[in-house]
Amino acid sequence: MKIVLDTNVLLQAVSPRNPFRVIFDGVLDEKINLVVSTEIMMEYEELLHRHRAPADAARLIRFLRFAPNILAISPAFRWRLPYADPDDQKFVDAYVAGQADYLVSNDRHLAGLGAAGFPAVRVVSAEGFLELLAA
Repeated sequence: MKIVLDTNVLLQAVSPRNPFRVIFDGVLDEKINLVVSTEIMMEYEELLHRHRAPADAARLIRFLRFAPNILAISPAFRWRLPYADPDDQKFVDAYVAGQADYLVSNDRHLAGLGAAGFPAVRVVSAEGFLELLAA
């Protein structure tokens, strides 16, 4: 399964005591492939450095750069969807270019993309994704 993980969920999922840790554990165990772009990685790095201890942030970033199931893609097209937050476009672009199965986000700006039509984007909340994993 390939997913794009919004930064808001990643920051929660890397915490050992957070219920969303199951998502990051799936990435660690190579059961989930994580699609990232340069823009996404830059945001991950910035916010991990801001919210985690320096050694933890460095270790997480190193994993995100080199793990075999982290799929780095370069979107050739920018969708610029008018109904999405411009800062969230990078996640939609990576989802489409990486042919991901889900875009996992708790961001309300992304929640309506599933019903928007083209491009078809399957947005699921972190809670909803946990339910999918448990099924």
